[in-house]
Amino acid sequence: MDCKSIDLIQAAAQLIDATRAAADYTLTSLSSEEGFDELECLLRFDWLAQKFRVLWFEKKTAEDRLRQLDPSILPFGPLEFEQLTQSIFYVITGRLYRQTSVTNDGGVDLIYERHLDWGAVDRYIVQCKLYRGYVPVSHVRDFFGTMTQQVATGYFVTTGTMTKAAVEFIASANKSPFANRFHVVDLSRLRQLMEICEALCTEFSDPGDEAEELHAEERLLLRKRGMAILRACIPAQRSLF
Repeated sequence: MDCKSIDLIQAAAQLIDATRAAADYTLTSLSSEEGFDELECLLRFDWLAQKFRVLWFEKKTAEDRLRQLDPSILPFGPLEFEQLTQSIFYVITGRLYRQTSVTNDGGVDLIYERHLDWGAVDRYIVQCKLYRGYVPVSHVRDFFGTMTQQVATGYFVTTGTMTKAAVEFIASANKSPFANRFHVVDLSRLRQLMEICEALCTEFSDPGDEAEELHAEERLLLRKRGMAILRACIPAQRSLF
């Protein structure tokens, strides 16, 4: 990371802070409005996506170097990853997943519950892992145990790479006719979802009827594409080991 790179990162960090401040101001001014939580997801997505691209590094050495050059810049962290994932799920699915407690969450970072007419609960849980390198099979196995205990569909969202053992475990778990589905969103799919969300969050200025109809069709296709990515059960990137 040379001087030119740190200058660009500092400029990008300032832009991210400005975008975040604008979002916070909007949220404060509309805090009494209905649908505040949904608006928060939409406003947070923009600056969180920018920060993830600029201030999350696949190599720990790059992050350490940034801390040395400018300690005032805070890298992208696990809590922000949960918020980014929450925003992505809302934009794609229209469902507001609730963040769990920071501590003692039982491996569940986000949860969505839909109460059915006959008293049952349709439950979806998400674990967010801001990882570098390989995701141990033990973490995947533990999350499946939580899914089974809570009778929930599970989404494992990670920036890491699944080991061969983790992939085999997920495939085996999904073969059971009695188990809820185990879905995987790795770094490759996460980036695809972010691109879809950015397109969905783009506002068209004063569209005509024909443009509005086309826009609605495009949004529907984008959401279908996003849902297909979320439903994937095998990681796009995985290790041979």
